[in-house]
This record gives sequence, structure tokens and C-alpha cells, in this order.
Amino acid sequence: MLGLAQTGEEIRDRGDSPWDNAERRPSHADRRKALRRQTLQNEYSLLSAAHRASSIIRSLYQRLLQLAA
Repeated sequence: MLGLAQTGEEIRDRGDSPWDNAERRPSHADRRKALRRQTLQNEYSLLSAAHRASSIIRSLYQRLLQLAA
């Protein structure tokens, strides 16, 4: 769960911007992106096992995570 206990390392993801300083503290945008990713993961985990096993849903989930990153 995203919350105050999360460290900057857990929140910031500089994978899409290698020119950015990885040691910089997480920005507000980093926190929003982390919240989006966590929300998508929570929603996906609420699906039944049969739905999670669907290749269409897995594919859609992966694309949504990429958009949220």
C-alpha cells in the first residue's frame, strides 16, 4: 500500500528517463505515478483467478501499468 512509510526508493522510478538524477528525492509526479500503479495492482488482485489468467486481461493490465509509469 502506498503511504507515508514508503521510502523514496520505493516511489521513484527513473527507468523512462535515464538522464534524470536517480538520487533526487521523489517528486509529486513520482508519488502520483506510484499511487496509480498501486491502485491498478490492487484492482487486478481483486479479479478472480480465472480473469487474471486471461491473456487479454493480463495484456491490458501490463499496458495500463506502462501508461501509469
